[in-house]
Amino acid sequence: MKKIFITNPNLTLNSECLIDGSQRDRTSHFILRYASMKSKSFQIFLTDAETCLFQHRLVKGGQAAIKLSVKTLRRHTCYALKHQVLSFHHQELLEKIQEAVDQILKSSMLECENDHTCHHFVRVPWTVVASLVKDRLVVVQKGKVDIPCKFLIRFLCSIFSALLAHGIEELSSQSSDYEMALSDQRISTISKSLRNLFMSKYGGNCKLKIPVLITHRDIENENNDSEVNLETEKIKSSDDARENTIVRVIVGNEEGWRKGRVEEQQLLASARRRNFEVQIQEAAEVPCEAESGLGKYGIIVFFPRAEGIITASAEMLKEKLTATSANIILPQGNVNGLIGWSDYVIKVAKTLGVTSLASLAQQLYRSSKLRSQHNVQIDAIGSVTYTLDDYSHIGSDELQVAVIEGSYELIVKENVPCILFASNESAHGRALLLAVSDYLVGTHHPEHGCVSCKTVDDSVQLNVTHTVMVGVFITRPQPFLEETLSSIVRNGSPGKHTHFFVYNQVEEYSKRVSVFIESLETLGNYMNITYLEASGMNPDITSIKNMALKECLRIKCGWYVNVEAYAFINPDVIPTLLSLDHPVIAPALRVQNWTPASFWREIDATALIPAYSWDHSKLLNETQDVRGYWHSSCIRGVYAVRHDVLERLSDPYTLSQKHPKTFSYIDSSDIAFCGALRDNGFPMVVTNAFPNSGVLLNITHYKMKENNLDQYASNPVIWMVAYGHKELQNILGGNISVVKRPCHEVYEIPVFNELFAYDMVHLAKKKNKWSPAVKRDPRKEFGVEPVPTVDQLLSQLGLDTLFNSLNQNVFASLQKLCYPFTNLNYPTPYSLVARFKPNELPGLPSHHDASVVTFYMNLTPKDEYEGGEVEFPQQECRVKSEVGHLLLFPGRMTHPKILHNVTDGILYKVIIFSEAFSSDEKNPFSQKQ
Repeated sequence: MKKIFITNPNLTLNSECLIDGSQRDRTSHFILRYASMKSKSFQIFLTDAETCLFQHRLVKGGQAAIKLSVKTLRRHTCYALKHQVLSFHHQELLEKIQEAVDQILKSSMLECENDHTCHHFVRVPWTVVASLVKDRLVVVQKGKVDIPCKFLIRFLCSIFSALLAHGIEELSSQSSDYEMALSDQRISTISKSLRNLFMSKYGGNCKLKIPVLITHRDIENENNDSEVNLETEKIKSSDDARENTIVRVIVGNEEGWRKGRVEEQQLLASARRRNFEVQIQEAAEVPCEAESGLGKYGIIVFFPRAEGIITASAEMLKEKLTATSANIILPQGNVNGLIGWSDYVIKVAKTLGVTSLASLAQQLYRSSKLRSQHNVQIDAIGSVTYTLDDYSHIGSDELQVAVIEGSYELIVKENVPCILFASNESAHGRALLLAVSDYLVGTHHPEHGCVSCKTVDDSVQLNVTHTVMVGVFITRPQPFLEETLSSIVRNGSPGKHTHFFVYNQVEEYSKRVSVFIESLETLGNYMNITYLEASGMNPDITSIKNMALKECLRIKCGWYVNVEAYAFINPDVIPTLLSLDHPVIAPALRVQNWTPASFWREIDATALIPAYSWDHSKLLNETQDVRGYWHSSCIRGVYAVRHDVLERLSDPYTLSQKHPKTFSYIDSSDIAFCGALRDNGFPMVVTNAFPNSGVLLNITHYKMKENNLDQYASNPVIWMVAYGHKELQNILGGNISVVKRPCHEVYEIPVFNELFAYDMVHLAKKKNKWSPAVKRDPRKEFGVEPVPTVDQLLSQLGLDTLFNSLNQNVFASLQKLCYPFTNLNYPTPYSLVARFKPNELPGLPSHHDASVVTFYMNLTPKDEYEGGEVEFPQQECRVKSEVGHLLLFPGRMTHPKILHNVTDGILYKVIIFSEAFSSDEKNPFSQKQ
């Protein structure tokens, strides 16, 4: 278009007629969109050309043209939102544009006279101005970008381009309508004329003869006598085709290889990113005779089936193919694919007497003599192409995913291949292709993460209107069952009509699961709840899960949601998954403080079981640059499956012959289900776009117990959910509004809840190793206790490891919060559980502690005992703290204290002496009892 402006300077004088906003103008744009339907390249050309004309008008028209465009855009957007039937994505786009335009009108941007020094800006979603983000002209922060005055024209052009492209996309879903429209002779004539302009542009001769006064009729009549067929136009010679670098990607379709598989989706996504046209055959055999029409293209890229991606532009592919001096390049590994100059492909095929591209590739790969005769090379260094197989590992010396000039690239032996294949004999290679394609097809940005998907920064509609079945499975002993089941209840009803299918295989959990069922019945508005128990038997879980899927299909559910009892999910996770509308989607949940998670992205080449990918830990960190949606080889724990996927599966939880039978870290039902999805080409996607979705419990080596106090090291997150006070995390974060100070240097802090206190008391009663209140204490190294109590050391209760961890992660922070100048580098404190009751040891006289800081924590609710207050005579105050609250005070000279007698009931109390012994003394937790 710049060339048109140079060769036709009179355009500048008449730029106002390029877009006049008339009915005729809108109609012509509609016709242009129709005319571009059959060619993706033409659509891009049309969008770029029209945007260029629009920008030209704004630049030449100045402030008046900008004001008019903004007001017109506001008027048209309001009209469309109010009166037109729009798709969800179209409406979402228009709402964002309307919000941005309103900001412009309210600001002073339209009146600004110096757009390079002013401070005016508007803040808009980055998806509205993707071109500015791509060109690094603006910075994305939490999904938003600031557009200053100097980029106002670029901003308007970006909106114009997005609307035009969206209009083309909308029309493409109405194929029968546009075929009918193109049968109209007038539209067909315009289409041919525009095609002429398009082809002359690609030929480098884009010139337009324009009279002094341009009118719509002049443009419509331009070259209207041309007779060019959009689909059958021939390139006159292969030399022209080579010069223009016209590349054709052809994909075979092997028997049993269903169209629309996830691999095909990724291949098409990579082709769209590089502006390649892809031809997907209905059969595996792709003809390669001269009559097939291959000769009109410069370069042929052949995939025997849709397992591969394109990672470079046509120009780069041409440059690398030319540099090899070969006529045809074969990928290493017998995958029956090829890349080559189309004229030589046809010539070699004719010489060898083969009729299909797959046969040609196979013969050439097997015979070094034929390769030598016909100048064919196998790419062993990854210059043009690379094949992922059992020996491919990202992160090795040979393969790296790196960021080059702002985008992800695959580096192979210091080369960047243009085409990636996957060996159809390698499950590992095929899984790795999907994993690496998430980086290479342009869906994720190295800094901003997911480019076009919903994230936590976007609003997500949670009102799911379909019938949903939620399957909940309790299949093994585990800690924190009440907490995980309660998290399901807190998620609420994920759909308009929700059915629950609950199965319990652990007989000891019957009462707890019954409470869960009652909670669903009380709190939820559910259509039906099915509850099954093993009842002493041990039925195959695969049969139960298959039964749940069949029930889902019977009631015609829109979604099936699987929730294992070892998963803890935060509120709204299930409704969010359903609203994202991926065929199979799971949240990224990690096993706390461990590598295992709810997903795998690779397949082990030897055992053929799911394996962790090179980027596994990075994805679990949930940083902004890796937030998004990631293809996986297997998912577990929590996932949602759409009805159209279920309809194509038959008993997917049953292991087939080709699936492995021995594995330790994943259930056989999960292995079978993931295998069925992979075999059918359904995309399994895990999302970390919504951080803090939940966690998986670490149930390794777990044995059923009466409480979960010892689970802090294995499951710290859920331990704090179960036992921590609801205000604890806020306090540790610096919010001290709920911290009480009853007297000078004495603090009361809510730390634990009543369940913690109950389990501590229950454990102490069960152990029943209470020491007598005597000064001679053999448990201590020097055998003397100045102020004896009836107590049990935490080591006697088996809780020394727990309190060591709590001291490091909780108590030390609270001590620093209350006493900033105390030394935190002390050894593990001396700690015990004491009992005070009438007729035994009811209280303690006035005394000092041999500690820098003393922690008291009552384990008995205040209404269950009388007396028991802590008095600080010098500070003139008494404190009777709440159950689970920590009472902190200086232990030595300044704060003598009295524990008044308990007159009724029993008071159990945790006492922790910080710095009660020197670093040279033995840790009492480690003493033999």
